[in-house]
Amino acid sequence: MGVAPSDLAVIVTGGARGLGRAMTLGLAKAGVRVAVADLPTSQTAVRELIDLARAQQLQERIHPIDCDVTRCEECSAAVATAVERFGAVHGLVNNAGVGMQHIGNVLVGARKKFYEVDADTWRNAIDVNFNGPFMLAKAIAPTLVAQGWGRIVNIETSSYTMMMEGFSPYGPSKAALEAATVVWAKDLAGTGVTVNDLKPFRADTVGKPLPGIEVRITNPDADGIGEVAVRGRTVMAGYLHEPELTAETIVDGWLMTGDMGRFDAMGHLQLFGRRKNMIVTEEGKNVYAEDVEAAFQGLPVKEFCVFAANYIWPSRSMVGEKLVLVAHLDGEQKLTDELCANISARNNKLMNYK
Repeated sequence: MGVAPSDLAVIVTGGARGLGRAMTLGLAKAGVRVAVADLPTSQTAVRELIDLARAQQLQERIHPIDCDVTRCEECSAAVATAVERFGAVHGLVNNAGVGMQHIGNVLVGARKKFYEVDADTWRNAIDVNFNGPFMLAKAIAPTLVAQGWGRIVNIETSSYTMMMEGFSPYGPSKAALEAATVVWAKDLAGTGVTVNDLKPFRADTVGKPLPGIEVRITNPDADGIGEVAVRGRTVMAGYLHEPELTAETIVDGWLMTGDMGRFDAMGHLQLFGRRKNMIVTEEGKNVYAEDVEAAFQGLPVKEFCVFAANYIWPSRSMVGEKLVLVAHLDGEQKLTDELCANISARNNKLMNYK
């Protein structure tokens, strides 16, 4: 079946934020019409998505649908609404999911043992990450089979993450979805409908060192985070005519990068921020401004930044700190109650010490 992207319509679950938002905008930019199925409680994120789409003149290709993927009747209604809106539906991206950030520590800190996870948290993760994709796929498959063409894509994770220590129930829920993807693909063989998985790249790492490059972590703290040092034939030997700067930067043949990072169990380097940007809070916790800023990505303002208050007013110390978010509003934009509530909601999702 040869069709132009402008003739296609797909459903993306959890499409209002994060990876789902990126896929929604990417599909719309390619000409595909997208039904964004997300929770009714995600209205703020949906409005942000529509604002971004409008800025790219894509809003006519995006249609939000309230849908809780854990409820079978809402999944069926979402498919029916997409068909009613676009005249047909050709694909499904099962992206909605509950990640470890809602269960426990992801990168830094101890994670819960499986027996320390309460039963409701387990059920919710299985419902959203596994049962939800099943119910959406079940709802849309008859339509795709009847028209002889369709695509179902399940967003999964790496095999390593599925089996990572303390990653229960997230890992097991994604492992179940991977097995289901294979079964569903076999069930639909010969119908013109395919089922595939997508394992996004590991956005939490910069990868492994290249051949010929040595990387080490200097002075690691209790979480294994320290300054990243690099050496190798392709690494600079120093600054031209700057002996003092060279002595400060090149220590015993190692380039001190100024980046704070650690290696995970698979040997991937994870970066957390710049050494000079590290903030020590009043509780003695190390916080990286870049890490906090990530929680506010997509905030509907022109730009924003996070900084240490004492470093600016008046002590110029980054110890015993509190963090401040500064938002630069766009043009005639006003600081509305809705925007304040958006900022507050994002802030409340951060760990208390952040």
